[in-house]
Amino acid sequence: MSEDHKSTYPGHLLREARKRKRLRFRKLSSELRIPQTYLEALEENDYSLFAGPTYIKGYLRAYSRKLDLDPELVLKAFDQYLKDQRKEKKTAIKEEKVQKTYKLIFLAAIVSFIILICIFLYMFIPNDKNDKPEAKIATESVIDTDQLVFEDL
Repeated sequence: MSEDHKSTYPGHLLREARKRKRLRFRKLSSELRIPQTYLEALEENDYSLFAGPTYIKGYLRAYSRKLDLDPELVLKAFDQYLKDQRKEKKTAIKEEKVQKTYKLIFLAAIVSFIILICIFLYMFIPNDKNDKPEAKIATESVIDTDQLVFEDL
């Protein structure tokens, strides 16, 4: 999120108006009958404490009226915040899918490389097990026979 967008979000508008009026959270909380933590969360654009958008809009409306802000302006800023959050979530999901795809491609490349190495080793490295044992025996027996012949003479 850019700073431009953050400055148009409701939290920024509320904070600036509260500071201009030099009001404290404690006083506002007792006058509005809204818990102080909720007021702080509204100014931080942290809506995780609230039950849902309906409650948030009600609190934003009441808080903005108390600070002499146009409630519709603050609610439009909240709608913009929600829209930006949805865009960010979609972007994050797309990036996550791309990362998963890259991981799968990388894994497939590694597996393919290992398979190619195995094929290469199987085809080009001589295997002693394929040598015919009969040929060795025949060669040895000829040598032995020659040696026997020389011994007899």
